[in-house]
Amino acid sequence: MVPNEQAARQTLDRLRQAIQIDPGQRGLGRIPGANLFTHGPEDFTEACLHLSRTPKPEVAIVTGFHILAADAPETDGPFGAVKLAEILHAIGANVQLFSESACAGAMAHALRRLGLDAMIPVHVVRRPGEGELPPCPPGLTHLIAIERPGPSHTPDSLRQQAGTTAEQIERYVQTVPREEWDRYHNAKGLDVTAYHAPLHRWFDEPERTCATIGIGDGGNEIGMGRVPWELIERNIPGGGRLACRVAADWTIVAGVSNWGGYALAAGIAWLRGLNGLARYFDAEQHRDLWADVLQSHRLVDAGSRECRLRVDGLTWEDYIRLFGFLVATLDRG
Repeated sequence: MVPNEQAARQTLDRLRQAIQIDPGQRGLGRIPGANLFTHGPEDFTEACLHLSRTPKPEVAIVTGFHILAADAPETDGPFGAVKLAEILHAIGANVQLFSESACAGAMAHALRRLGLDAMIPVHVVRRPGEGELPPCPPGLTHLIAIERPGPSHTPDSLRQQAGTTAEQIERYVQTVPREEWDRYHNAKGLDVTAYHAPLHRWFDEPERTCATIGIGDGGNEIGMGRVPWELIERNIPGGGRLACRVAADWTIVAGVSNWGGYALAAGIAWLRGLNGLARYFDAEQHRDLWADVLQSHRLVDAGSRECRLRVDGLTWEDYIRLFGFLVATLDRG
């Protein structure tokens, strides 16, 4: 039984705190009190509550981040997207997943293993020059990005951010070359626009009516436009160049993006009273699922750039410890 709202908010905030550590030392919380973790502390809770209170959610999830050095998508993103889709389906939502072919194939394989492939479609989107971006699915209540790059800022986008000063805009113009404006960047500041379908346009649509959630761990992902450019510039090395301009209604900043997806899924499941929470967050089952997927689909660990059961350079044991915390915390309520 979920307690009253105040108690529920306190429990959900414990989940947020658990995912807001920085194992990769990216700088997410580098400046005390003024960083990516401290900005929008209610976003995680509000996203959980909004999704759980929607009677029949219609959800699209976009993911997939291409690792240049390995010429393959990374493991961070799809693992969390599939778990989130699984939980959303379990509470009665209609869910669709979107990514480029390699990542989409891996997620489709995982859903087949879970027996959910007939209920949760995975759509392939094409890279620039390979095909047109399809329109955003109609009738959505929620559009979610998890570890999905988005375009960097421009002077115009900075002017639209509340609180931006003329000095900050001048610093941006002086430090970021014009050819780097409005481009997708990886954590090293390299341009990866050509490797990703422009799914950020769905979040940018002026006629959009659905709620949006962005989950990221580096400042360069869709949703991070909700975080002031200066915070990303000051905390993340090279952040002024790579900071994404596309905002979301709620932005979940986590040390690993998959952790944000897992925590959001767990929070929704708990708020909806989904039975058997421990079954959905079984670390051994999750490991076996993705070990099988990686036998035939090349997703790479962004740390080692190898196709192996690791995420962002973390050992599986360190990475998956969150599952036990989620279950223990929500069992206590």
